[in-house]
Amino acid sequence: MLFYSLEIIGTIAFAISGAMAAIKHRMDMSGAIFLAILVGNGGGTVRDMMLGLPVFWLTQTHYIWISGLTGLVIFAIAYFKPTLRNVKNLNNLLLFFDAIGLGVFVISGTDKALACQVIPSMAVLMGMTTGIGGGVIRDILCNDIPAIFRRQLYATPALLGGIVYVIGVDHIKHAIATWAAVLTVVMVRCLGLYCNWHLPMLKSGSGRA
Repeated sequence: MLFYSLEIIGTIAFAISGAMAAIKHRMDMSGAIFLAILVGNGGGTVRDMMLGLPVFWLTQTHYIWISGLTGLVIFAIAYFKPTLRNVKNLNNLLLFFDAIGLGVFVISGTDKALACQVIPSMAVLMGMTTGIGGGVIRDILCNDIPAIFRRQLYATPALLGGIVYVIGVDHIKHAIATWAAVLTVVMVRCLGLYCNWHLPMLKSGSGRA
C-alpha cells in the first residue's frame, strides 16, 4: 500500500513537471497532456522493460488517466491564471515537482528490482534509471539538454537515495527506510539547486593542439 501510494504521488509529480515544461515551451493543451503522460510514466516503463516485466500501465491503466488528467488540470490553471506562466515561477515549480518525482521513483524502481532478485548494486542503478527516465524524456522532447548532463546534481541524489534504501531495508523498518531514502533524494536535489552544488567538470582549454 505504501509503494502504491508513493507511485501515485510520483506519477502526479512528474506529470506536473511534464505539463509545466509544455507550458514553458508554449505547447497547446494536447501537448501538455501528452507530455504529462509520457513524463509521468516514462521512468516506470523503462524500468519494466529492463527487468523483462510487462509494462505496468498496460494493465494498470489508471496511471495513464491520472497523469493525463493532471496535465489537463495544470494547463487549465495556467490558462486561467497567466501569472503561473512567468518563466521564473514555472522553473521553480518544475524543479520542485521534478525533485519529488525523482525521489519517489528512485525508491520504487530500486524496490521493484530487489523484488526481482536483482543484486543490490544493480538495483540501485535500476532505481536511478527509473527516477531519471521521465525527466530525460521531458527534456529531450522539449529540446533541452537533459538535467543529468547539466552541471546541477541529478543522478547523484538518485544514487544516494538508492543506496540509503538498500542499506536501510536490511537494518530498519521498511517504511522508515523508504521515507528516509525519498527524503535523501529530494533534499540533496533541492540543496544542490539552492547552493549551486555540482560535480567537478573540465574547464575549457586554450584550443591549442
